[in-house]
Amino acid sequence: MLRDCGVIIVAAGKGVRLGGEIPKQFQLLERKPLFAWSLDFFLGQEEVAHVVLAVPTEWQKRVQGMLSEWGILERVSVVEGGALRQDSVLNGIESLPPECRIVAVHDAARPFPPHHFSELCQLARECGGAIFGCPIVETVKRVREGWIEDTLDRSVLWAAQTPQVFARETLHDALRKARQEGKEFTDDAAAVAATGSPVRMVKGSRWNLKITTPEDLLFAEWIAMKFHQKKCCDDISDSTGSHRESLLREETSNGNA
Repeated sequence: MLRDCGVIIVAAGKGVRLGGEIPKQFQLLERKPLFAWSLDFFLGQEEVAHVVLAVPTEWQKRVQGMLSEWGILERVSVVEGGALRQDSVLNGIESLPPECRIVAVHDAARPFPPHHFSELCQLARECGGAIFGCPIVETVKRVREGWIEDTLDRSVLWAAQTPQVFARETLHDALRKARQEGKEFTDDAAAVAATGSPVRMVKGSRWNLKITTPEDLLFAEWIAMKFHQKKCCDDISDSTGSHRESLLREETSNGNA
């Protein structure tokens, strides 16, 4: 198995829609911060050589302290998040070791990545880029100022997810080009596609939700409680021990967060 993948977990957002004083990526989900769930998953993947966490400036020292306590600083590093999401990803790419020839980008707010991550890695090696997504199942309307303008053909619509995996140079060049041209993209696949590079879509998992609202967090807590502990939800990894959970609980409840 090639260990040539670098992972960038984007954890630099403010998470204002979720509410609370602590950014959502550091809020607790079943006694550990949201970002730790996907971190554990990626550290358990054979393809992954290194993980970079892109976090807000004021959280850098705290997160590094956590990683040091967990004893995983050799495989995980922390960088400062940028003004835009794509700036955070660029910072992450430029800090990865040279052996990382493919790069996976993942939202810290998605705690349950699909188990077939290796499929994305192989496709990225073969064609330059691949992402997870799910077909749209609801009827989608185009609306302007509260009035329906059109009904879109959902048979060709997919909701994009993360992780998204690309050849390192392909993603780096696309994001540098976006910066130079002053363009902003909502995901990395859009930036890569804008350069004319092909990106494959792979069916992901509906458990791979992005936590944005308080309702999402409640649903994630249910998933974690009902499925994670029973190893029934896409074989979600749980390498975090009770001592780590205790540390994280204290870190976010004693005013240091």
